[in-house]
Amino acid sequence: MTFAKSVFYLHQILMTQFNFLKISIFLFFASLTLHQIVVLEIIRNITVRISEVSFLILIIIFIIDTLKKKISIYQSKLDYILLLFIFLSFLHIIFFPNTSTLIGLIIFIYSYLIYVIFKNYFQNFGLKFVENILIVCAVFAGFTSILGWALIQLGINTNLVLTYDYPISIGEQGRSRGLFETPNSLFIFLVWPALIVLQRLKDTYSIFNLTIFLIIFFGCFFTISKSNVILISLIIMFLSNYLNNKALKKILHFSSIFLIIIYFFLSHFLILDKNSKNFEKYTSTWFVSETYQPILEFKSYVVIPTNYIETKKKNLELFYKNPFLGNGFNSYTNFASEKVPHEKGKPHSTYFGYLSEFGILGLFILLISFSYIFRTAWKEKKKYYFLYLFALFILIEAFNSDLMTSRIIWIFFAYTEYISINNFTNRNEAKKIHLFR
Repeated sequence: MTFAKSVFYLHQILMTQFNFLKISIFLFFASLTLHQIVVLEIIRNITVRISEVSFLILIIIFIIDTLKKKISIYQSKLDYILLLFIFLSFLHIIFFPNTSTLIGLIIFIYSYLIYVIFKNYFQNFGLKFVENILIVCAVFAGFTSILGWALIQLGINTNLVLTYDYPISIGEQGRSRGLFETPNSLFIFLVWPALIVLQRLKDTYSIFNLTIFLIIFFGCFFTISKSNVILISLIIMFLSNYLNNKALKKILHFSSIFLIIIYFFLSHFLILDKNSKNFEKYTSTWFVSETYQPILEFKSYVVIPTNYIETKKKNLELFYKNPFLGNGFNSYTNFASEKVPHEKGKPHSTYFGYLSEFGILGLFILLISFSYIFRTAWKEKKKYYFLYLFALFILIEAFNSDLMTSRIIWIFFAYTEYISINNFTNRNEAKKIHLFR
């Protein structure tokens, strides 16, 4: 019954006011859920995926509709703030002329275009269509996550899960990633639609809405990401926001803050029993530094810093080489650290990554952008509480994840700016750009 409703739901979305722009938006969102499909690898850790191909279709149709005057273009405050990322990338091209900085510029232009297209789509046609498409794609991604976990419990290994020794597991070892590159990229994609559906569930309770929420929630859950602690904390905040009992409200708020503290601790430290058969496994360079030193010992138990601390050390080591402008896009990956030689991946922190790769100037632009988004969400939280919660998620998750290359974040920026423009609270004015006279 639920599947039939979902098919009918998708049919309604695509056939109502059928046009190529809506189809191209649907294809773009659908391609985001197929993130494992790589079209071309440019350099290490930098690839062209199917979502980039679908975005080319989207931008061509958007331009055609603009030329036909079906879409009006608007400018607003956030446009200029986010444009600073492109300006900084141009500076990097001048000071660090290499392939990586050129790719960094292209990625920022690509991300900015995502923001511009979706902000102007929202301004012309509203939010509902994109919200519904996002939820449909999240249900698909959540289902693939649940399916991957279920299959690994039956001993069937697929590309839907990553199987490796991980300190946390539910049943057989395996972290669901669906058709995304990593479990964390799947998790980040699912959090926003989970919160949207939670708001809808509160506004209109139905078995259908509850089922959709549970599929997306368990899709997140089976990634076995530590960030599930943040999501549970946000759900507790959501529930407490609508309680009348002040004492219970305070308890729930305290619980959510406590969970966030637990998240930060578990991200940065392992508590291990030296007598455990898994001790050697979890003290490999996959989890900790090869020269790790316990910060606390009690009987046979030790507390050891994880690689999340090591990556931050490497980011700071790189930052000191060029504090103001940073060292260029992807410089963290290419940097041979003397202090943290085993860390060769990505920064694993938006804040620290921007500090090392884009310097104080880049971090300043990032903080202005995040502050603007959070300020809007805070002012509109009475009506759009889920918006505030996802903005809060971004602020917290950015400590341990590379968020700014996630397309869903730039779409959220566009969504938030639309709310800012069209609600009296912020007094944000969007000026129509007259492309044709």
